[in-house]
Amino acid sequence: MKHMTSVFLVAVAGLFCMPPTLAQTNIFLTNPVAQQILLGNYNPADYAATTVIDDESSILCNLKSGISADSLKSYLIKLETFQNRNSGSDTVSSTTGIGATRRWAVQKFDQFSAASENRLVTSFLQWDENICGMPQHRNMLAVLPGSDLSDGSIIIIEGHVDSRCEGACDIICDAPGMEDNGSGSALVLEMARVMSRYTFPNTIVFMLTIGEEQGLFGANAFAQYVFDNNISVKAVQNNDVVGGILCGATSSGPSCPFEGHVDSTNVRIFSDGNILQTQIRGYARYAKLVNDEKLTPISSVPMTVNIINQIDRTGRGGDHIPFSKSPRFNTAIRFCAANEHGDAGVTAPGYSDRQHTETDALGVDTDADGVIDSFFVDFNYLKRNCILNGATAALASHGPETPDYTLVNDSNGFTVQITSATQYLNYRVGVNTTSQLTEFVALYRFTDTLEYRVPGLDAGTQYLITVAAVDSNGITSMFSSAIFPPVSPIVSTDSAAQDDLPYSFVCNTVSVAETAAPFVSGISMLCVPNPTSGTARFIVNIERKLNYKESQILVTNLAGKVVRQLPVALSVGSNEVMFNGNELPAGIYTYSLVTDGLTMITKKFSLMK
Repeated sequence: MKHMTSVFLVAVAGLFCMPPTLAQTNIFLTNPVAQQILLGNYNPADYAATTVIDDESSILCNLKSGISADSLKSYLIKLETFQNRNSGSDTVSSTTGIGATRRWAVQKFDQFSAASENRLVTSFLQWDENICGMPQHRNMLAVLPGSDLSDGSIIIIEGHVDSRCEGACDIICDAPGMEDNGSGSALVLEMARVMSRYTFPNTIVFMLTIGEEQGLFGANAFAQYVFDNNISVKAVQNNDVVGGILCGATSSGPSCPFEGHVDSTNVRIFSDGNILQTQIRGYARYAKLVNDEKLTPISSVPMTVNIINQIDRTGRGGDHIPFSKSPRFNTAIRFCAANEHGDAGVTAPGYSDRQHTETDALGVDTDADGVIDSFFVDFNYLKRNCILNGATAALASHGPETPDYTLVNDSNGFTVQITSATQYLNYRVGVNTTSQLTEFVALYRFTDTLEYRVPGLDAGTQYLITVAAVDSNGITSMFSSAIFPPVSPIVSTDSAAQDDLPYSFVCNTVSVAETAAPFVSGISMLCVPNPTSGTARFIVNIERKLNYKESQILVTNLAGKVVRQLPVALSVGSNEVMFNGNELPAGIYTYSLVTDGLTMITKKFSLMK
């Protein structure tokens, strides 16, 4: 079989180049049990939890509450003690170097497994290759076996644990590497700790790679391993530089606006800018939908996902690239902080940023009392990026099948015809143009039919159409590949209302009844105006008649206390309820439509004074 690295793009010293030789050999997992799990040769019952938790609301709400900023901080403090995590650094010492780092990481994975009924299977991925004079290397893996062998594909959550100073192979310098990439390493560890409590259909691999700073070698090795063993990969979520919020003078673009700028509510997702790579951008859009539809309504500090239509920062690379550039694995994306402290141009005159220097530390001691009191990594921001990662992987695993479709282009315009995964009642159609490949220019939903005439299209404009299914719990599938090449409709079509995102829930009211509630399509809700200074209208739009006894809108503060109960009569069309919040304090509130005790839809509004 042709060696996979021949088709991979690697980043050496932050620039793209092709590897001069196929140097990776003797690639294997040190734990044969982990290998059999990845191959699908295991009994899922052997790894089933005593109490299976596999419903969407419980997992997402518990991710939100279970992921700990303090845990993330503790991992980073420990990682900094290893002093130099260069891939060529000491492997013998028990306290410093890459050897001590990888033994500690696997020990943490083992501890997490013991706390979750031994459901995590740990292993090293070992291979031979000369990196910085070291002939043999190891990634660190924790494998959470999936409950459904019919799919057989795995989801990878990864981050590189190696660090560096100005010299790519300097194994003596102090290289704390806290933002790059202690932050991503801490995220992977916390994901393994929290997600191992739950059951997912797909096997999830939590992986810490090495060799990233010299050329993505650890990620290349695992991509080669899964390719050689014919292991299907559903998605790859690479996390690299995901904890810092301060902009450096040379932040790698497209990035922050000016030095010193602070941003703790935005995150970049890099997806391949090649127009052919519709599935990679589709997975980036999927992560954004998870954030906007599932996480924003339950978050006290909502995040904004910014999809970047290029494979990585300009002139830079990351560990998702070996997967995104493979002919078989094409749903690999990179999560990256909105602000980055440097572009790794350490040889440039006047370079003063922290990235790839000895100053990439956890923080500084401003009052000389021996305790760090000003941190460069924002632990709460890192926690929010953890929640986004976990929610995206969880729903990608638990969601329905991705449908296939055909596109009919005739005198009626574009008509989508679902040809597989036809068992669902709801489908979504995403529309992009060749000039807008990141955000959907339109997103529609159709119900109780397998055909849909796409509205709002202009004749002569080239479109990329993609579809997803929605199951009875309101979980959207990953989006299909778009039909290529882009096509233009013969005729223009009239505009129509877009999908109104009725897919949210409220964590503080999660109960058995709500978890079991059916997904109800055809309901949308708005707060006008939003933000409001005191009074507003809640507008509930109903597309078809509902049979119910009692319906109300509950307004809840961030502490989970219901502050208003507003009865509402629901009929087909627009239904309005007046809200008076003049006596309430300013802040973020949720408003939920609750019918016969079941929460149908939840949204947020801001009350300003």
